[in-house]
Amino acid sequence: MVARQFSGLLVLTLMGCYQTVPVASSAPRAGSEIEIRLTDNGSASLRELVGAGVTTVRGNYQGSSADTLRLNVLGVTRRNGSEDFWKGEPVGLLKADIATLGERKLSRARTGAVVAVGAIALSLIKLGFEGKTNTTGTPRPIPSGQ
Repeated sequence: MVARQFSGLLVLTLMGCYQTVPVASSAPRAGSEIEIRLTDNGSASLRELVGAGVTTVRGNYQGSSADTLRLNVLGVTRRNGSEDFWKGEPVGLLKADIATLGERKLSRARTGAVVAVGAIALSLIKLGFEGKTNTTGTPRPIPSGQ
């Protein structure tokens, strides 16, 4: 029973919460998940490659040359907020088309908050299923007539 109760908490912990932080060095670590915000010109020039109205490209960094950044695309976000998920297709983006470059990292504070809320929710659910108890810890009898 204990394992079942905490399996939900484990799932919440594994999901975690991520945030995008600016890349501190000249290039991200190989294989790290990055998020690229495109310039308006970049969005227009990459229309045939990543789709119309794409503002953000997310994927795993594979390296770069003097003018191109290579990544395996995991998803794109459009101007209207919709997201399309990809299966890691390799794409090269011109650095001139990139407005910002960030790396996705686990946020300890956000993950801790999710875990705390999950633990409280599980406790409340458990309390709800066990029923109300009196101060001695024994179940209260059901009133007659109900």
